[in-house]
Amino acid sequence: FSLGGRYGMNKSTDDASGLDVSQESFTFIGTYHWTKSLRVVGEFTNYTPLFSADGADTINQFAAGMMLFY
Repeated sequence: FSLGGRYGMNKSTDDASGLDVSQESFTFIGTYHWTKSLRVVGEFTNYTPLFSADGADTINQFAAGMMLFY
C-alpha cells in the first residue's frame, strides 16, 4: 500500500474579465499493489478557486482506476 499527497497554488489573469484568478488545491493518492504488475489507484482532490468574480466555490473530486505494468 502506498500513499502520496500534493499541495499547490496557481495564479493567472482571466482574459475575458481582466481579473486575477487564483486557485488552491490539494490531492491525496492511495495505491494498492494487487499483484506484481497490477495496482488499484484512488485519488481525492480538493480545489478552491480564489479571487474569482462569483466568489470562492470548493470543488471535491474523487477518481479510481487501475494501472497495469508489464
